Formats: sequence, structure tokens, C-alpha cells
Amino acid sequence: MSSQGSWILSPERLEAEDAMDSWARDLAREAAVVTEAKKAAAGPPTPSQPLLDKQINGSSLSEPLTPAEQWAALPECRKVEFTVTDELVSEAKLAFRRVHGTYLFQFLTAALPRDLTASSARKAIRSGHVEVDGSLVTEDNMATPPLGATVMIIIASVDKVPQNLSKRLKKFNGMSRRPEAHIRICFQDLDAGWAVVNKPVGMHSNPNPTSYGSDALTFQDYMPALLPPPSFGMHCRSPKVCHRLDFRVSGPMVVATSREAERALANAFEEREIHKEYRAIVCGAVGEPGDTLVVVAPVDGQVAETRVEVLQVVPCVYFGKLSELRLWPITGRRQQLRRHCAIELGAAIVNEEQPLFQSSAPAWEKRNGGAALPAWKKRLSGRLFLAAVEVSVPRLTRSPEGMSVGGGTNPNVTVREEPPALFPELLDNSAKVFAWAQEHAVEKAVVQ
Repeated sequence: MSSQGSWILSPERLEAEDAMDSWARDLAREAAVVTEAKKAAAGPPTPSQPLLDKQINGSSLSEPLTPAEQWAALPECRKVEFTVTDELVSEAKLAFRRVHGTYLFQFLTAALPRDLTASSARKAIRSGHVEVDGSLVTEDNMATPPLGATVMIIIASVDKVPQNLSKRLKKFNGMSRRPEAHIRICFQDLDAGWAVVNKPVGMHSNPNPTSYGSDALTFQDYMPALLPPPSFGMHCRSPKVCHRLDFRVSGPMVVATSREAERALANAFEEREIHKEYRAIVCGAVGEPGDTLVVVAPVDGQVAETRVEVLQVVPCVYFGKLSELRLWPITGRRQQLRRHCAIELGAAIVNEEQPLFQSSAPAWEKRNGGAALPAWKKRLSGRLFLAAVEVSVPRLTRSPEGMSVGGGTNPNVTVREEPPALFPELLDNSAKVFAWAQEHAVEKAVVQ
């Protein structure tokens, strides 16, 4: 499931972030001038002259840089310079719940939320990477400078790319022939700086407390090996996954490589302009094929809404029936679809975790005339039968005025993936086993 939270950027903060990008753009322009001068001096390329060389272990190879190498070749840091304003000070007070004043590290954290945490801001100050009005600052307990002061900070420009990332991605994708098990690009816009990438099951969307200290890479960790930096604009520190899918759920995910696209996509999620569709197979029946319903029930104390359509219902010897559902989350709460199916509909998703499966008992009994919920049972491979199958995103268009969202004759980019092959296999097997059981039950009755 995705989170609808996003960053709300004030004009002052946008101005500060634009200012901080200028140093990196100047560096890129200087590099481009040098490159053009070298090309002019070398003359037109000949068949024996590589069009693009790269240095690996001291040897020159005639092949293009991989996406991971392009990210690793970017400048490691950049200089950010901006002015202390009343708006930024107010945001720092709000973020840290301060009444009378804020510390410099708190001000920096609030002014540059995509680049700094409170801890990294303090470390930057202690490391001598911050100046105020041209004077070096090393005390991290310094108060925020007065209004109008100029603050300069040197921050990381790119994250470190994991070692041998391209080889690890190739090895991961080679473990299965099933397309839903591959990390692969479904859609890409290099100019705007974003893409839609398929996430397999058994993988965290992005780094989180349960993934730290583990050798296993998250979905976001693999992105530099797949997506190159954007063609225009300011790049992110590394490709950023813009929402979340559960560890046990596969499907298309939206990823930003440019800072402008990251902002636009975050706002699109906040405004609920990005729409997603899921496919699920649940235990029992919640209606007849073609029926639609809306589930409105809080999740973790927050309003949550899900639209449901019944696609087909097949007999099942374990649960009586299995239903294939089409699900549209209107909101994006954690495990919203799984909780709504189990707790509200009384129809837990097949192979749901046992505690959540058991929580479907009250609604199951109510819907089935008091009949008890059958025992939990693992089906097929044990994967959770929930998958994202479609994401529709407002088209991002770069212009001299900035990034525009939607509009035109084709305002949306819609990416659709087929449900995993195990979904129809489960439904077909369930119907066949039920028919076989019925046939043998009749034969047994005739013999008796």
C-alpha cells in the first residue's frame, strides 16, 4: 500500500532549494564546455575511436556507462546557500515544536527536509561544513542566525551506490522466469525524471527499521542499477520510491530520479491524483460476479476507503468459495486492503498472516449465518494473493517555467501489469478439486 503523505513546500523553501541547485548546475555546465572542447579538438569520431569511454580498473572500454556508474560519477557534494527568512524560521518552530526560538541544526533540517535530518544537520555543523555570513560554525547548539543572515552548507549530492549493484540485479532477476518476479522498467521518462518499475514479492519497498543491518537489498536500493540520472534538472541523491507496497505484494511502483519530479509526484499523491488498482483472491464470497461495494472503515484511527468489485467466484473445498476481487484504494493507509478484506468483509486474502486471518472471524460468521471460520490453510506456494496491477499517474511535462502536471490530450500515464500466473492457477485448481470431491462423494454414496 502507498502512503498519501507528502512534503508541502513553501515559496521560501522552494527558493532555497532552487538556490542550492545552482552550484551543481554551474558545475555541470563547466563539464559540458570542457567535453565540447575535447570533442572539437579530437575531430569527428572514427571507427577505431570509442564514442564513449569509461575507466574500469585502469582499462578503457568502448561501451556506455551503466546507470549505476552514471550515479557513481556524479559530484559527491554540493554547496547550498540561502537567506534566513521569517517563513523558514516559523516552519522550524512548527517542526520541532519550539515556541521562543530554534537551534541552527533545527533550522537547517526544516529548510532542507529532503537532504537533512536533525542528526545529519548536527554532524554537518560539527564537521565544519556550515558557514553563517562567511564565518565557519562548528557548535551544533548555536541558535538560528537572525533574519537576513546568509547560511551556507555543503551537503551530499548522491548516495553511495552499493558494490556490484548491476551484477546483483542481474543475479536477482535470473532467479526466476516469471515476469512478476523481475525488477524491470514498465515506463520511463528520462526528461521529466521518473519511471514506473515492477516490484517483486519478498522485498521491502524502501529502507526501514526491519531492513537495516541486513545484507538483503530493498527495492529502492536496486534502482540506481536500473534507472539513470535524469536528462535535465536536478537529480535526487538516488532514485526515490514515491509510495509503498507491502513486503509480500508485487506490482508497479512509481520512482522519481529528479527533484522536480519527486516534488510533483509527492503533491499528486497528496491530492489523490494518482490512482491504483489491485487484484486479490479472498476466502469466501462477498457477492456475485459484477457486484460492487464500498468499504469505509478507519485504519489505525485514520479514515480509510476502498472500492471493491467482484470478478468471479469459484467453489472451494476448504472455504466453500474463493472470490477474485478488483480493489481500488481511495486512501492509502498501511495494509488498508488487507485489513478491509479481513476485518470488514470477513474475507481474508488467501495466505494472509494468521492473526489477521483470525480477525475475519466475526464478519465471516455474520455473513455465513453463524458458521465458524474454517481453519487457516496454506495454498500453493504460500504467497499472499494480493498484487498491484495498475497505476495511473498525471503526465509530467518539463518546460522553461518548471514541471507541469497533467493537461493536454493525454493527461495521464497508465501502466498495467497482468496478475501473477499463480492467481488463475489457484482459481482453476480450486474449481477442479471441488468438482473431483463432489464426483467422488456421489460415487461413494452410490456404492453404499
